[in-house]
Amino acid sequence: KDWAFTPTSSISLHATAANLSVADFERLANGKYPVTGILSANIAVDGSRQAPTGEGSIQLAKASAWDESISNLTVNFKGTNNEIHSTARLQIPAGTVSADLSYSLSSEEYVASVNTSGLKLDQINAMQIRNLGVSGILAASGNGRGTPKDPQFTVNVQMPQLQVRDQTISQVQGQ
Repeated sequence: KDWAFTPTSSISLHATAANLSVADFERLANGKYPVTGILSANIAVDGSRQAPTGEGSIQLAKASAWDESISNLTVNFKGTNNEIHSTARLQIPAGTVSADLSYSLSSEEYVASVNTSGLKLDQINAMQIRNLGVSGILAASGNGRGTPKDPQFTVNVQMPQLQVRDQTISQVQGQ
């Protein structure tokens, strides 16, 4: 008899990784990415492809990605039958960025938000490498709701002072 994985076939996955080098993970996954660091994860998924349930957390510490230092990246998720809810928190020397995402598997609708309240632009390595001479503290919030085929997202940006080389701009705001 031929076996086939159908949308109602049972699945069960429970995985734990502690202090795994990203380089070791890349070898396991047969891939290469511009990321280094220590990976830890705890993931549990049960149910079926059509109605999965599960939760997990993934943490990347003492890392760098695309030449940007990462103190810590934590992603948590929880799924129940039709929805997945996730949170992420990225800590870099320049500041912290947090994000929330909810996604419906049946309608493909998402609700998302991204926030940072004190991102120091002069401490972002990509700005330093390109010698852009940019400094200031960025506060930004983004919110969206939509589907992959009809994405909607709004971003609000505020900076009390933006310095570009020897030019200073005060009270920068944008949407």
